[in-house]
Amino acid sequence: PADNTMIAANGFVIELQKDRLRKVGEIAAEAQLVDGGSLGFYTDRVFVDRKNMSLNGLLSFSAVVDLENYVFLTEPVILSRGCFYEEELDKHVGEIRDVLFRSLKKAAQKSVNDLNPLRRLLQDDLYMYLSEHLKRKPIILGVLHAPPTAADAHA
Repeated sequence: PADNTMIAANGFVIELQKDRLRKVGEIAAEAQLVDGGSLGFYTDRVFVDRKNMSLNGLLSFSAVVDLENYVFLTEPVILSRGCFYEEELDKHVGEIRDVLFRSLKKAAQKSVNDLNPLRRLLQDDLYMYLSEHLKRKPIILGVLHAPPTAADAHA
């Protein structure tokens, strides 16, 4: 019967007595993630990211960039986990690098001369390309390094 039933939310404190039950309070209760080696509280963002990675994978790129001349000093290294099969990645790696090179030219036009804004620009452009042209929406992790400049040597 309805009078003997209660739908409780996470954190409700319910008192059970012989002839009734009632909500007597609430406590802070958050989602806990059991992660193989740990147990802890995580934000919703962690769950969103993990779900996205499980569905769409991860694509990473790494390169050394000259921020004064807007050129890659190393060929961007592209890695994929759960986004492409190995054969597919081999097929698309040239296109992905082309996107990164075009984004670097765009950064030069916008005078982006700091690693973090440049990394975000490259990641955003790559995400747009992958989602529009290849129908993939992976988490993209970019790692950029810059060699020391003459100004760094005097600091």
